[in-house]
Amino acid sequence: MALTCITKDILVEICSDLDSDDMDNLKFLMKDVAGLHKLMPATNALDLFSAIENNKHVAFHNGRFLAECFELMGRTDLVGRLGLNPTQIEKEMGQHNDSVRPFRILLYKISKDLASDDVELLASFSPRVFKLTQQEKATIKSALDLFVLLEKRGIIEIDHTNLLKEMVKSLENRGDLVDLVDKYQGRLIPPVIVRDRPIPPGPPVPIYEMTSKPRGICVIINNKIFIKMKAREGTDVDQARLEATFKKLGFKIAVYRDLTVKNMAGVMKDISIMDHSKFNALVVCVLSHGGENFIYRMDDRGGKTGNSPRQLVHGDGDRLIQGNFVYGVDDKPIPIRYLTMYFQSSKCKTLANKPKLFFIQACQGKDMQAGVLLSSDLQMDGPSFDESIDMGVAPVFENSEETDATPHASDNQKVSPDESDFLLGYATVFGYVSYRSKSMGSFFVRSLTENLDKHADTLDLQALMVKVNHDVSEENIGEQAKKQVPMTQITLRRLLFFSPDNLK
Repeated sequence: MALTCITKDILVEICSDLDSDDMDNLKFLMKDVAGLHKLMPATNALDLFSAIENNKHVAFHNGRFLAECFELMGRTDLVGRLGLNPTQIEKEMGQHNDSVRPFRILLYKISKDLASDDVELLASFSPRVFKLTQQEKATIKSALDLFVLLEKRGIIEIDHTNLLKEMVKSLENRGDLVDLVDKYQGRLIPPVIVRDRPIPPGPPVPIYEMTSKPRGICVIINNKIFIKMKAREGTDVDQARLEATFKKLGFKIAVYRDLTVKNMAGVMKDISIMDHSKFNALVVCVLSHGGENFIYRMDDRGGKTGNSPRQLVHGDGDRLIQGNFVYGVDDKPIPIRYLTMYFQSSKCKTLANKPKLFFIQACQGKDMQAGVLLSSDLQMDGPSFDESIDMGVAPVFENSEETDATPHASDNQKVSPDESDFLLGYATVFGYVSYRSKSMGSFFVRSLTENLDKHADTLDLQALMVKVNHDVSEENIGEQAKKQVPMTQITLRRLLFFSPDNLK
């Protein structure tokens, strides 16, 4: 493509007015359309322009791409020399096929809004977290150099910007930069279209009532100090986040710390026999060690059965059940199902047809996603106990007076399924470990609370949990990027917005 609309004379004139800093900025902004291998050898701006002149994704002749580069660089005078309106260019920045890419704009804006002290902090943050070599460290002279290096390593990419957010979060009083990343991430969620037309609205889905004040009780069980298992450093950060978030959402907070399995079950029973008639929901958050494949028997006779050292007995039918569990601080396991069963519709009638939300920050197994070394700041929420521990048997708990027999319902009575209206949000999928930072808390709770703080009024809880899955899975955890993805199990029968009145 010949330089016709933008004449050679105009480009030569512009080149004479560009200094070395302008050249560095242009090389970075043009990286997506030419590649550094073509741009870095350039010694003058004409070489740079030639490198992108024939790129089919850049309508070089109309001047838009260059004008956006100049506008970002603060060279409004050069936009005018191209015969374009600086105000219009700024307004439509990054919105056209031949525009500077939004990801490039984000990185550039962050780099130019950093003080020299900020750049030094990021440069020291990155080698520590990403294990850069001495040779790589020596190449970092500016924020642009750092971003180029992190892109080359695949640490930050167009659709992987959570680590970039963590980097700017580490800077004091730079919430404005975090907002820039949030705004960019919001652009990555495209509208749903079918054959270039919006999907027509489907049938209406009922919404849970969420108007009571308070909304309900939020129980937080925070197990930190165990007999022989490792202490769960950082769990107090999770507790504080959950308290602040659910208090803001209108829940009455009840915190229980360092409970044995007997006391955990006791808390569940006490909460279940309360009158929840005036409440709309229940939230239970369990922060502890955990694991999988707990084999136990539910026996109507109330006696211990079987030979397994990990059997639990409860009056809920004579059958073997295999499930995941969490630990009490006495290093004994209790099945997660055992915590939820107190709130089945037949056992807690004042919560029937109301959402019961359980969030479990604990390992669900021993496997790791991508076997690499962990940062010293990270812990797994698995047992990590001394092998000499006697796992013992979770104690037999006294059941309520009512039985599990379902009463006969007449034709005009509504009977709710016992297991309906539950949501169980797990920090990780079954079989895998979950991670927690000693200083920043767990990745799951942090993402959960951040998304609830931002989107509880506008996103249905199921959709919000999908976003939590996405955000946590994007994290590169530890020194060499461990991975984790949460999991949600639901029997909810309605949409759940914590403040549906805000939707009107």
